[in-house]
Amino acid sequence: MASKELHVVGFPSYLDIVFIIFILLLAAFMYLYRTIALIDTFLYDFDKRPRLSSLYFKGLCRGVLMKQGKLYDGDADAHAVQIYARKCRVDVGHLRLYKAVCGYPHTCKIPVYYMECFSIPVVTTLVTSSKFRLSPLGLIHIREVTDQYEDILVGTYNVSAKVSEYRETERGVEVDIKVETFNEDEICVVKSIVTLLSRSKAAQKGGGRKTHPETAEEGDSPETIAFEVPPGIGVKYARVSGDYNPHHLYKLTAKVFGFKSPIAPGMWTVAHTLAELHKNGFVQLGAPLHVEAFFKRPLFIPGDVLVKHTMDSSEDGCTFRVENKDTKEPHVIGSISNTAKSVAR
Repeated sequence: MASKELHVVGFPSYLDIVFIIFILLLAAFMYLYRTIALIDTFLYDFDKRPRLSSLYFKGLCRGVLMKQGKLYDGDADAHAVQIYARKCRVDVGHLRLYKAVCGYPHTCKIPVYYMECFSIPVVTTLVTSSKFRLSPLGLIHIREVTDQYEDILVGTYNVSAKVSEYRETERGVEVDIKVETFNEDEICVVKSIVTLLSRSKAAQKGGGRKTHPETAEEGDSPETIAFEVPPGIGVKYARVSGDYNPHHLYKLTAKVFGFKSPIAPGMWTVAHTLAELHKNGFVQLGAPLHVEAFFKRPLFIPGDVLVKHTMDSSEDGCTFRVENKDTKEPHVIGSISNTAKSVAR
């Protein structure tokens, strides 16, 4: 009987393992470098935009070498950095998902904050740019003022983002970023001023997030709407908007940033508030529209909130305050009106 040969498969040697790891790291580095290289072009088609994972990696690499709350030297012209994304297409299926996540009726007009789905990667590209004068780590979204001049229709849009102003304050450095959305005729449809704060160490130790009143201006008897912040809303909103900040997603990733549980994205909170006010007949969607939102205390997931609002007859809108149902702490305060302010145009 012929003997059978035994084939013994040995384990990879130490050098083999090191070589494999080196090749994998090199491939990962080349992939990230190729994607990150798009950041400094400042102009791209939306479907060829840098991946958010690459932008976060770039921001992490820059952020560990920069101090939070410090304004670094750079081009004296604050408008020197501008990111421009072309061919941002409104997809009907994606729009339907966005409306469902944010609480809008399926048949309503396209909400103004749907355009955040395009502006989030554009703004992220801007703040991770080598020309941005603040650390991209620890930036806090403290305010957003939005004007809508035209109704948003299914079609293609171009979105731009640029630094409008840097301001040194007691809490650190604030930066205003102007985000504009243009239709195919180059008419400005939506314009927003996004204000971010890079807190100094002194402000971080002392809290120091207050620069605006803790309450919106209210009448004698504000009306109240209640809504739920459901479990997993951070992940659902990330899938439709592209906002994958880790502290919005899971309990574990939130704890890394010092939160006991994930916190609701501020723009989801504002979008859902607008949806509730619309469904209850207090504000109309579509142009013209002016929204001011000031972000206060973190809104933990899950939770229950109250929207206290007072109609403002002179402005054809209302002031609102989103607060915790139990503690009454404010999460967002602001105002909504069916007029577009010339200051943002």
